[in-house]
Amino acid sequence: MAVRELPSFTLVWLRVAMAAATLLLLLSVLGQRMPTQGPVWAAFFGMGLLNNVVPFALIVWGQHHIASGLVSIPNATTPLFTVLAAHLLTPDEKLTPLKTAGIVVGFAGVVAMIGPDALGGRSASVWAQLACLAGALP
Repeated sequence: MAVRELPSFTLVWLRVAMAAATLLLLLSVLGQRMPTQGPVWAAFFGMGLLNNVVPFALIVWGQHHIASGLVSIPNATTPLFTVLAAHLLTPDEKLTPLKTAGIVVGFAGVVAMIGPDALGGRSASVWAQLACLAGALP
């Protein structure tokens, strides 16, 4: 319901603000304090931008143009992209033949669920689906 009534960035801000308030409450309950060092806050800013603001904005924007059920399909690629990112960015999480097969089957399933119209560029919702897919990138 909120997607129909509120702009994308308002929804993203509300979602992130509620999460931040919850974490601040948890810190208070645990007797912890927020760090005050500049480099830590720079890291917080970077992680918040890349892991919350950009993906949530893309996904919420996509939801304004396609049904929520359809949004969940490209969002299901998050673990597939995570396996690929782990392969590229870590020394101990390399692809195996079984993991590769799983990724191929997973992406084939996503393509099948989205449908052939999207692949041909004939669907009016292609950009919204691509935005949701980009939001799933780790």
